[in-house]
Amino acid sequence: MADQIAARLKANGRPAPAILRYANAGHEVFGLPIDRSSPHFAHLGSLGGTPDGIAAAHEDDWPKTVAFLKNALR
Repeated sequence: MADQIAARLKANGRPAPAILRYANAGHEVFGLPIDRSSPHFAHLGSLGGTPDGIAAAHEDDWPKTVAFLKNALR
């Protein structure tokens, strides 16, 4: 879906944002990092992906998301 959005933006003369891709992240790719000792950790992956894959995605994407929003909302 992200590729389709980027293609539509490009077709309309708009810059496409970077697309973040994470192995084994499923649909729970976005969010605050979750400590692996949390009781919620075992439930990650209920929408696809694996708990480790989702946790790794959260650890990487959260600071990038915050930086993007800070820049976009100046």
